[in-house]
Amino acid sequence: MKWKLLIIIVLLPLLSLSTSCQKESTFSNLESKLVKMDSGKAQMIGRVVDVQNNSPLVGIPVRLAQVYRQGNEGAFVLDLAHSPSAITNHKGEFVITDISPAEYLIVIGRPEENNYVIYQEKGSKPVTIIVEGGDIINFGDVKVNYHQ
Repeated sequence: MKWKLLIIIVLLPLLSLSTSCQKESTFSNLESKLVKMDSGKAQMIGRVVDVQNNSPLVGIPVRLAQVYRQGNEGAFVLDLAHSPSAITNHKGEFVITDISPAEYLIVIGRPEENNYVIYQEKGSKPVTIIVEGGDIINFGDVKVNYHQ
């Protein structure tokens, strides 16, 4: 069986990327689902909700696309076979483990079906996360306008 591999690369101006996240705080009981990791890896927890009605998005893939920068330019790569990812549960919650240190964007949905959104702040700037080894990142609510 051949694995289908999709890589998405998008050039982004460096200044349009911003960083935002909460570290080491509690969120629901997701932290009980975290596993002891190698100190070189990180973990992320959060919940995906619809921005319109604040309801949880269930069964939706949450993936981390790695960001690469060069001067004032930036690009991100999402590898469906290898990028860190999880599927939201019945409460919209997700736990992503085994994240290598790097800078990432959060991609919600199914890029292979051209049905996805990149998590952005209110000012329409993509949110980037800089992950360091051993981090437990509590992202809280990831509010998106996503239609299944």
